[in-house]
Amino acid sequence: MSTKVAQKKFLRRKKMNWINSWKKGNKKDKFEATIRFGRITVLELYYNPGREFKFLIFNFGVQL
Repeated sequence: MSTKVAQKKFLRRKKMNWINSWKKGNKKDKFEATIRFGRITVLELYYNPGREFKFLIFNFGVQL
């Protein structure tokens, strides 16, 4: 079998699976942002409406 034939067979089996992540209904209302330098968290914000809120600055913070 020539290399071109083998290559065509290989490419025929490989198919790209496209994922539409912008589709309505698959996103949550969460917000998360983190800035870190090594082990020190300079700023961390996390918000999940109706469930959880977290605010940290220089490894000290509040979580509700």
